Amino acid sequence: MLTNNSTSNCFTTNKIQLAAFLIAGKHLPFLGCKPSQQPGVVSFIFDDTKAQAPTLEHQFETGAVAPARDLFAAHRLLLKQIDRTRRQEVR
Repeated sequence: MLTNNSTSNCFTTNKIQLAAFLIAGKHLPFLGCKPSQQPGVVSFIFDDTKAQAPTLEHQFETGAVAPARDLFAAHRLLLKQIDRTRRQEVR
């Protein structure tokens, strides 16, 4: 899911692999997670003031790479963020 809201300058995606790539490559600043409109799904939010997200998503989908260590660390960070977001939802 690609959402690039020009009024808020944010990019939102439900794809954890894309989110990990964006964090690992330091492409866009990660702002956090929020519950998606779909039950049980979390959205990842990035600052995209330069509207780079569509290009970065295309690069990711066509085989762009990120260092494995950074990708793994970003994935772990996102899993923790998902857990925190879901626990806040339950409260």
